[in-house]
Amino acid sequence: MTETGVCCVDDQQVRVARNPAPFPLQNSRVLLLEPAGSYGPELSRQLLDGTYDKPFILDCGALRFLHFDLDKVQSLMRCDDPDALCLRYTRKMMSFLLFNPQPRRILILGLGGGSLAKFCYRHLPSATITAVEIDPHVMALREEFRIPADDDRFHVLQEDGIRYMTLRGPRQGAILVDTTTVTARRPDSPLPSSISMPGVV
Repeated sequence: MTETGVCCVDDQQVRVARNPAPFPLQNSRVLLLEPAGSYGPELSRQLLDGTYDKPFILDCGALRFLHFDLDKVQSLMRCDDPDALCLRYTRKMMSFLLFNPQPRRILILGLGGGSLAKFCYRHLPSATITAVEIDPHVMALREEFRIPADDDRFHVLQEDGIRYMTLRGPRQGAILVDTTTVTARRPDSPLPSSISMPGVV
């Protein structure tokens, strides 16, 4: 049976439809940004052949995965410990603390399931954290991954990361580039000039 929740994309309310997963995984379901009752053979086919054009969530027991397709996992959350860094690359990215253990400002390019943002928010209470995400559909899944609400030291913005740094970005103590395309760091990127000393990318 399909269940639904409400979120927003471009200030318009949309439904997160919770459906049985279209493959034989025990205790699994898929969450889609689709109208209630729309799940059927066509959406199932798109998920399986990789033509579905929005991010989606796959729940497998106590694990929640963010996907753009079934070939690659974009983010992973343990539902019993939502702030944990489950994927190895995220733990490696936090090694910047060896070089800058108390950053005052952290900029995260790419939100995904919010693993880095949540970890920094919880474990670096003196840091101001800004996460920039270009995809409104990823933004719409924010609450599903228990990403904190904005407050005086935590902000999530829908914006192109390079544009943000070029036009408005303050100098940063650390920049974490967690985007899904190789164009995130192109030759004309303003990353070095956006870092305060001693800062790290």
